[in-house]
Amino acid sequence: ANMNGLLRQEITRVILSIAEHPPASVACSTMLSGGLSKSLCYIQRCIRETPVGEILKPRILVIKAAVDLPAQHLAIMNCIFASQKQNIPIDSCVLWHTSGFLQQAS
Repeated sequence: ANMNGLLRQEITRVILSIAEHPPASVACSTMLSGGLSKSLCYIQRCIRETPVGEILKPRILVIKAAVDLPAQHLAIMNCIFASQKQNIPIDSCVLWHTSGFLQQAS
């Protein structure tokens, strides 16, 4: 419960901060594929280190405020397919622009 409260507070702080200074309409580079890759690697490490008899039910939460960039399509889709194969759901909160990538993932 404490972790959920802390997570809720931090997400609220970030969203309010972004709301005060919305991003420019100019497309900016995002690190979505890198973040998903790192998350999947961390989840696999946690699964390997989990004691026998314990079961993890990992999830990934993506909060996105940038536009999708076609240059990242292949890397992001590879991460999405990897998470689907490992039964790791990806939840998403898209703040401004719709995201075809995250629609595919969720």
